[in-house]
Amino acid sequence: MKLVRVLSKEDQSTASFSNLFTDQITIPPYSQVALINASLSLTTITVNVNSGNNTFTVRNSDGDTFADIPVNLRVGDYGIAQFLRELNRAINSVLTFTNQKNYQWKSSIAGNNVLSLSVSHAKTADYVFTEGVANNTLSSSPNIVSTSVGQARVNKSWWYSNADRAFTKGTGKLSGSIVCVGGIGLLRESNLPEDSGALTDDQIVFGVFVDGSGNHVFIRDGVRTTTSEVNSGDSVSITLTEGKIRMVAGNLDASINYSFDGDNLIPFAQILDQEPGGEALRVSNLRWTRDPYLATDNTSNQTSRATVNLTSGSRILLGFNDTVLKSEIATTSTFVGNNAIIDTTPPVSLSVELPQLGSMESYDGKTERRAQLVSVIPSLVKTNQDMSYNAPYPIFVDINNAYDLVLSSLEVRVLDSATNLPVALENPACSLTFAFKTRKE
Repeated sequence: MKLVRVLSKEDQSTASFSNLFTDQITIPPYSQVALINASLSLTTITVNVNSGNNTFTVRNSDGDTFADIPVNLRVGDYGIAQFLRELNRAINSVLTFTNQKNYQWKSSIAGNNVLSLSVSHAKTADYVFTEGVANNTLSSSPNIVSTSVGQARVNKSWWYSNADRAFTKGTGKLSGSIVCVGGIGLLRESNLPEDSGALTDDQIVFGVFVDGSGNHVFIRDGVRTTTSEVNSGDSVSITLTEGKIRMVAGNLDASINYSFDGDNLIPFAQILDQEPGGEALRVSNLRWTRDPYLATDNTSNQTSRATVNLTSGSRILLGFNDTVLKSEIATTSTFVGNNAIIDTTPPVSLSVELPQLGSMESYDGKTERRAQLVSVIPSLVKTNQDMSYNAPYPIFVDINNAYDLVLSSLEVRVLDSATNLPVALENPACSLTFAFKTRKE
């Protein structure tokens, strides 16, 4: 008897694949094959957003200054993780800093693919940084004083916040002043260097500096531009509003689109190594709006009552029974759906085929023809989308090979028995074990 295990590749999207074997598999004449076990991570149905279900409105709080804000999801098919990112983008990108200051919406899965949608009012924190000794470099003798001790990390001559002090993904502002030589801005968390690394332009989403050569520069998406519109002592503000990050510094006014892709934005401050004239180096009055879902002390003390108005289509899409959702008065308002946002019912049964074993005499009533059918899995043990099957009594099927069958690869297809199409997979994806034996074994 031989056991053969096959696995789909990490990027395999459907359960139709082939494994190569450097050691060829020899199957003696008149052998039989059976499926021993199977493990699959299935994607059964994607979330379909279309013109009939992609609109709704949100209101951050009651009161005359708040209005119903139209939200439009981009039409398309999404996996669950992608759909949550699109939902976050669609809501937060229509908030304005002027009228919805420091609010952030977030979607997540509460369990069994039920949507949890919440809005929170973020806290704005103040930090003060000074270099206390003239002509002393931070890289050799850092002397940063913070009003929130332990909430920062020093990296040579620059500083960046811990993740729980990350910038908001809703609406908010980072502000401060550059005195003498220094700079402030935002980094992507995924671009943070090692603790010993220096800050480079390509790590910066937005930043403005007065450098040691007297140049006044700003950096947008890693591209450095020298400008005469920024000077020492100028106040700087970087605002996230209406899906854009906008920087105003002195006479400079620039913006970039923000993707809301989930990567945290990390505030940073830089104080260059040498101050001309021996004056103290500092970045002063530094403050920013934090992500309320990451901050360890959570949100501000501001309470509100949020409202979501759904259409008949978006109500079904998001899994709610009602079209009008109103929260209780709270610092964080949360709406939990009544139904799963995606149909996770597994196929009624699965068929497993080995197409290279063409002499097999199995038959499929769906196609009304002979098939290379090894097994039909009538039911599966399901945990979320991960499914496993262990054959309690493996049934061996005749291969009907009159001569040795030598295989350097093995092709496998796992089909939805109702559609006869390969099932869609997530990662990690699919593993099956087959047993080959002669009739006499």
